[in-house]
Amino acid sequence: AQEEVKIEQRLTAIERRWTQQELTFEQTTSGQSMLLPPDSVLNTLQEALVEIQALRFNPHVLRNSTFSEQVQALLIQLTSTEKLLNTWLLAQHKHSTLHAFFC
Repeated sequence: AQEEVKIEQRLTAIERRWTQQELTFEQTTSGQSMLLPPDSVLNTLQEALVEIQALRFNPHVLRNSTFSEQVQALLIQLTSTEKLLNTWLLAQHKHSTLHAFFC
């Protein structure tokens, strides 16, 4: 039972960290909003993914379907967030490069 409480606290802590994350945008001289490099968000994301991966193979999580579902849902959310941020930053970089080249 103590292990289950610890797992629940870890899951809650990960979720709480994500409710506190914010992305910052900056207005460019051409009036476009650009996402500033979200280094702290990406670092927090990587830490959370490592923690979720560790929980994913925890025997107590594997035996408890509720925990297993929570861990899987968080894993999907975090990996989707990582992919989205990386795609956004890549597209933004390409856009600014092309904008500078053609304007």
